Order: sequence, then structure tokens, then C-alpha cells
Amino acid sequence: MHRQNKHTILLFAEDPGAVNFIAPIFFELSFLGFPSFIISSGTATEYLESLGIKATVVSDNTDADEIINKINPDLYITGTSENRNSLGLLLIDSCRKANIISIGVVDAFMNAQLRFCGTGNDPLRYVSDYLFLPDDITKDEYKNIGFPEDKSFVCGHPNYDYVRQKAIELDKKNRINMRRKLFPLAEEESKIIAFAAEISDGLDSDYFKYSKDYSLKGRGHTKNRTNIVIEEFLDAVKSFSSDLFIVLRLHPKNNNEEFSDYYKEFDQISIKESAYEIIFFSDYVIGMTSMLMTEALIMGKPTFSILVKESEKNWLSNLRSGLTPYASDRETLIKALPEFLNKKQAMSSDFNAILSFDSIKKIIKQIKNILD
Repeated sequence: MHRQNKHTILLFAEDPGAVNFIAPIFFELSFLGFPSFIISSGTATEYLESLGIKATVVSDNTDADEIINKINPDLYITGTSENRNSLGLLLIDSCRKANIISIGVVDAFMNAQLRFCGTGNDPLRYVSDYLFLPDDITKDEYKNIGFPEDKSFVCGHPNYDYVRQKAIELDKKNRINMRRKLFPLAEEESKIIAFAAEISDGLDSDYFKYSKDYSLKGRGHTKNRTNIVIEEFLDAVKSFSSDLFIVLRLHPKNNNEEFSDYYKEFDQISIKESAYEIIFFSDYVIGMTSMLMTEALIMGKPTFSILVKESEKNWLSNLRSGLTPYASDRETLIKALPEFLNKKQAMSSDFNAILSFDSIKKIIKQIKNILD
């Protein structure tokens, strides 16, 4: 532990995705001796607890001014969420009134115009003083909506480093034993596919429901984006192979019954197991645009995305770069999926060129510069 630092820092997280960015910062700041306080709401609270972080739990109705006056931080760092009424946004306003510096950490490219608008239409209404961003394309997106370029910094994502180290640790374990433990019903010679589910909701909730702009429609009985993709995947994969063992991995924000209509078409449903163990000891990872797709690539797994619109390829750097192949229409899916499953190696050798690592070092350097 380093000596006590005079600067007090407040952090906030509401979504699991934000926790993956905020928690490593909190650990490093605490190690360096910064008095750091973390508050949380929503699904972030349980996730933080699983990481050994006891946060102060708040809600949308908590008085933001009261929190800032009580803690009186020198710096406020917040993740973003899909909640337009998030206390995290109100805390930025409260910091602005109290002349306290704020930093917003953004974990992905999509929805730049919605992350800081609150319930209104101004994309910068609640924007923080500074932004820490995962890549250059996200920085360009905020520049395009009017955020000052000199106040945004590309730092990568702290979870990239964690996932890379986790893969090294998991690689030391006995693969056969781990597969028997994680997939007890699978034959040893089976090709195991982990399908990474998502929620059919977000900042732009209408987007996640079927529209005429979708290039996939599933079996025609659902309007939910993830359900449509699951149906397209199941219909495509069952048409050409019988030696597959298919695992549906739920997102932390999925409820257990959300995809129950499809459970009988999967060989296993994964909810509580370690997502990283499920991914690492599978043979292939198929999904859409969740962060788990990028994390799987970092872990060296072959990845394939199914998109309801061609434009979704811009949502992840591994899709934009071509490291993760994708299909956004049924004809391409039926042709490309067998080709993907016959590949022996992950298409991950070049991910260092598209992802920024050593993120925490870059973040702490910028925090110190801002505070000084």
C-alpha cells in the first residue's frame, strides 16, 4: 500500500459493463493510497460484491447533491448505463455545481449520442468534464457530437488486461478435467459452442425490437432482437452437424426464464458458472455484439457474430477489423457458419493491433495529470 494521497475520489457504477471498467480503477486507486469511495445501484451491486467490493447502494431517488456534499470528492468517475434516469448523470451535474472534476468512462462505441443525454435530446446534457474511451473510433464519435477532443483520452479497457491474464491462468488447468466439470453431459469428442446471449433492450429501446430494417427475422413469432438471433442460429446450426454440444450462456442482465422457450434446443444452459471458464474451455464462441465477444477473442477463441443489421459491425472493434467474422442475413449465415466451425485456429493473432492494453497505467497517468 502506498502512502495516503490527499485527493478523495468517488466512483459510481450501475451496469455490469461499467463495473468491468470501474472496479479495476477502484482497486488501483486504493492501492496507490487515494481515499476512494464507490457507490452503486442496479445489477452492478451484486457484481461488485462478487469482486470483493462492498459499495454503498443508492437509487435513482437518492439526492445527488447530498452525496457530493457529504463525500466532497476531488474527482468523480462514473460509468454509463442504459438508465436515462441514472443517478450517475445527476452526480455529474452536482459536481459541476460544486466545481468538482468529473470523468465519464465509456466501455464501447455504440450509443454515444445517448449515454449522457438523460431523458432529453441533447447528447452532451450530462456529459462529464473528461471522457476515458476504449478506442479511436469511439473518440471520433464523441468528437462528431461536439465533445472537445482535448478532453477525451483513449485508454483502452481495463478488462482487456484482466481477460488476457485470466486466459494465461486458465491455460494452466487440465483442459479435459475442466471440460468434464463445466460440461458434464458433453462427449469428450464434441465440439462445444458457447452462445453468448444479450438483453433485447438498451438506451434506444426501439432498436432492439424487430423492424423492417432488420435483415433477419427469426421464425416470425418474436420481436426481440436476441430471440431473433437465437432462432436464426439454432435453425442454421442444426441443419449441418450432429457432433456439436451447444451451451446458451446468459448475460448477467438476462432473467433465467427469458429464453426458456429455447432451452430444449440447447444442450446446456449456463447461468452461474464463470463466464470466462465457459468461454475458455469451449471450442467456439458465437454471439452478437456483447463485450464477451471481444473478451473471447482476447482469450484466443474463434468467434462469430450474428447481426440483425449490417451496420452493427461498427459496434465492436473485432467486427470492424474482420477478426470476428459475421453474418447479417440468412443466406450468408447458412454458408459462413459451417466454414467457421471447420476452422482450426482462432482469428485472434492481430488483436493487439486493434485493442489497447496496459489500460490501468494509462488511466492512472491521466487521472494524476487531471488532478495536478
